[in-house]
Amino acid sequence: MDQAAIAPHHRIERVLRASGFPYRVYAHHECAIPIAKPSDFATALGVAIERITKTILLTEQSGSGRSVLVCCPSPSRVDMPQIAALVGYRRLQMASEQHLAELLDYPRHGVSPLGAPEECPVILDAALLAFPSIWIGAGSAGLEIELAPGHVQTIASARIFP
Repeated sequence: MDQAAIAPHHRIERVLRASGFPYRVYAHHECAIPIAKPSDFATALGVAIERITKTILLTEQSGSGRSVLVCCPSPSRVDMPQIAALVGYRRLQMASEQHLAELLDYPRHGVSPLGAPEECPVILDAALLAFPSIWIGAGSAGLEIELAPGHVQTIASARIFP
């Protein structure tokens, strides 16, 4: 596998390097067990599943084009009305894969809270701040980045909820 195939998305790599914060990239194919879901990755690392995040792109149902990224522990459910109220949007829905590709250029299984355009706010679940580090998407499927949650908040200019 060539190095480009296992590297984070170029925007994510750029913001990580510019931040100066320490981070580590993990490739699923390098794990001792096959990784098909977040719980497999947590098992392979020997960490709590709550430290493995999911990042979801939500858009307004009105078709305004306004979007928000939500990063939370992978077993969590996202309270869309709460997120909508937090960012001042109307009703939210999951973004289509087309919108995800157009706005972020990330695959569905590689969404990251890092590297989003300024007009797309990032929301970080407060529960993640309890951990010394968390694993977030790298903008590429099969890659994760380990980073302190406070560093994710800083780099992404993320708002904390609840």
